[in-house]
Amino acid sequence: MMKRILSWLGFCAVLLTLANGAWASVGRLQFVTGEVSIVGGDGTRRVAAKGDSINEGDTVVTAAGAVAQLRMSDEGLIALRPDSTLKIETYRFRGKEDGSESGILGLLKGGFRTLTGIIGRANKSAYLVRTPTATIGIRGTDHEPLFIPPGGWSGAPGGEPGTYNKVNVGATFIETAGGRIELGANQVGFAPPRIDAPPVKLDRIPDFMRAAPPPQGKPDARGVRQEAAGDRGGRGGKPAGAPPPPLPGGLLPPPPGGLPPPPPPDVITGGVTVAPRGLAVAGADQYMNGGYPGSGAGINEPDDLTVFVDGAGHMAQVGSSDGFRYSRGDAPVVAVGGTTITDGATTVPVKWGIYVGGHIVDNMGERFPSHMSFIGAQFATTDAQMTALGTSVYTFNLLAAGKPVNELGQVGGTVSSDSAYTYVTVNFGSSQVTSASLKVTDARGIDFIGTGGGVSIDNFARNGLPLTVSGGQGHLHGVLVGPTAKGMINSYDMRNATQSVAGVMVLQR
Repeated sequence: MMKRILSWLGFCAVLLTLANGAWASVGRLQFVTGEVSIVGGDGTRRVAAKGDSINEGDTVVTAAGAVAQLRMSDEGLIALRPDSTLKIETYRFRGKEDGSESGILGLLKGGFRTLTGIIGRANKSAYLVRTPTATIGIRGTDHEPLFIPPGGWSGAPGGEPGTYNKVNVGATFIETAGGRIELGANQVGFAPPRIDAPPVKLDRIPDFMRAAPPPQGKPDARGVRQEAAGDRGGRGGKPAGAPPPPLPGGLLPPPPGGLPPPPPPDVITGGVTVAPRGLAVAGADQYMNGGYPGSGAGINEPDDLTVFVDGAGHMAQVGSSDGFRYSRGDAPVVAVGGTTITDGATTVPVKWGIYVGGHIVDNMGERFPSHMSFIGAQFATTDAQMTALGTSVYTFNLLAAGKPVNELGQVGGTVSSDSAYTYVTVNFGSSQVTSASLKVTDARGIDFIGTGGGVSIDNFARNGLPLTVSGGQGHLHGVLVGPTAKGMINSYDMRNATQSVAGVMVLQR
């Protein structure tokens, strides 16, 4: 079976090892460096290795100089600092938000950085971090708890004992028997080592909290090239502008000045559930203030992607076993649309839209796109169905498109329906995308025209088709849908020296 691996290491996003209905295994060790051990609920100790399961009741212990990263069943990531002890007191997730989910972590020493997952997204009280003297709750997705016991901690020589929590994205609270404080982005709270002492906000970030290990995925060895070559997973070329400088720990900050106010959401979403197998998805991420766009595609299959959808059937989280992850979080969905493709007796529903915000995590760390365009269609064409098409050659033309997004965060414009400008030609005899052209006009009236060809059908999804753009470059990704490949969903990104555009569309032959 072809592996249409998600490779828009700027798409786009999720990533996980799913709980199997049993609540024993709740995650896996994604990275292990140095001496790391796992103490089971029965007191047995074992040496930890990459890929080991983490069970409810286990305690993960890192020695001095050692680090570990956990990938949890709800898509959460935990990067444990050296000389730290973390107990998984409760971690329960059935694959969807149904009210039974719960995550309670016991931090006995040291610290970690976490990008929280689905647990706590709808019910904030379902996720807590407990230290011996305080409780930390979430109102966001990226924070760093730390506990220095009264006897001190090797990671903070001379550091005042107590509970600390630094917020990178979103908000959290620290609560003790003496009171409670709310913390926003870039704030740090502290609770002294007395359960009746009220927590306080600190005026500055302690030096020992400035270098947390970043939760991130491993590089995709099957087609992801290095950033030094000016490429992010098949998108090629130098960025239109340098990305923002990394935060402590290697993660990238949100764009300076924040994001534009989002338009009112067109849909109200419900709980998040695992998407059906065979769902084809594509996405394009756009950035402001010097960032540059990317795009990618794949299929919800065990050897490709894990996709979660919301109550309206729109993509909410997506990721691959190679470490890529996009999570919508609380970002509103806007400019939604949909259509259908009729392929014989099969009706293929197609949905698309744009999220204003979200988080991406991959081998480059974490990034914050200003917009994420997405498109999804059930009934991805299988390899056997493609083979049955023999030596057929088909040209796919525009059926419908989502609204383009430019580097200013403006949503609007058009994808040309002129078949001389927007088309993809596929030769099933050679399994090649032989030629493609795309014309997009953004909200300012600026035209972007990209052309290319000569990639395999597999790489069309996996790495994308490179586009030649006047004064720049871009990529077009696509996945065929329908039992006779009647349709195709696509994501694209194009840029020149100072301007860019990204979005999604659906073609039909």
